[in-house]
Amino acid sequence: MKCGNGSGLVSLELTDLVDSIMLVDSLKQALQDATDKIIGRGMTNCEVLYSDFTEDVPELKANIVLLSEVLLHIPDTKLILQ
Repeated sequence: MKCGNGSGLVSLELTDLVDSIMLVDSLKQALQDATDKIIGRGMTNCEVLYSDFTEDVPELKANIVLLSEVLLHIPDTKLILQ
């Protein structure tokens, strides 16, 4: 599962429903906030990844992709949704 996660407000609540989760965001402070929550809660099935999809699209694959208020920030959504 991959998310434009922000600080993990939504995505971290879903960790019990999946084997693993990757929280992706272009804001380093948001990823630090998410990391702090992951460590504080002792979560072991989470990882964070910095990525700015407006600059580069990493080659990632997932069974589930959850997006909430993310695509409005990306000019070429067709490219990243491929």
